[in-house]
Amino acid sequence: MAAASASYRGGPLPQPDSSNPLLSVEDGIATISIEGPILRKPGLFARVIMGATDSEEIGAAIREANDRTDIKAVMLNIDSPGGKIIRDRNNQNILARVICSTQSRHGRHGG
Repeated sequence: MAAASASYRGGPLPQPDSSNPLLSVEDGIATISIEGPILRKPGLFARVIMGATDSEEIGAAIREANDRTDIKAVMLNIDSPGGKIIRDRNNQNILARVICSTQSRHGRHGG
């Protein structure tokens, strides 16, 4: 069997879908969907009954979106009453870098 080539129809091979349930990618646009209360390590009850989202999974989705070369933009789809503050400065810094790098790649400025 022939070895897989490094490109597909002139472009890079598409990367596999994310293993993170919060992250989906379509046409180079990543959507991170956050629903329900945001909690750190919610238990089964909070996940099933309250529909809680784990703040650590949100951080992992943000980091993955930042690291993947096939993602050109990130959209946060949030339907949440709020919850625990994410105290991880690393996740906040990564989110800020994702926003800034997306803006600079496309020549856009905030405001």
